[in-house]
Amino acid sequence: MGFSSSNQGSTSVTCVGSGNQLMYTVPAQKSFEGYLWNTSSNAYGVINGQCMYMPYASSYYVHDKLHVCLTAGDTVRADPSGTTMLQGVERA
Repeated sequence: MGFSSSNQGSTSVTCVGSGNQLMYTVPAQKSFEGYLWNTSSNAYGVINGQCMYMPYASSYYVHDKLHVCLTAGDTVRADPSGTTMLQGVERA
C-alpha cells in the first residue's frame, strides 16, 4: 500500500492485492474517494464484505473502474481471484 501527503490535509492512497487480502481500512474520522478495479476477474473487489460484481464489457478484461466513496471503518479486500487495485484520496 502506498501513501503520500499533500499540503491540503489529504493523503493519496494506492493499494494492490489478491486472494481476498485486506487492502485498506478507512481510518477513524477520515473518508476516502477513489476507484476500484480488477484486471482478471468478474468482480471489482470486496467492500465491507460485499463482493462488488462488474458487468460484462464488450471486450475481454476491459472493465470500467468503480467509483467509490467510503467512510471511517469501511474495508476493502481484494477479489478472491484476480488482482485488485484501489487508488484515491483519503481526507479528514
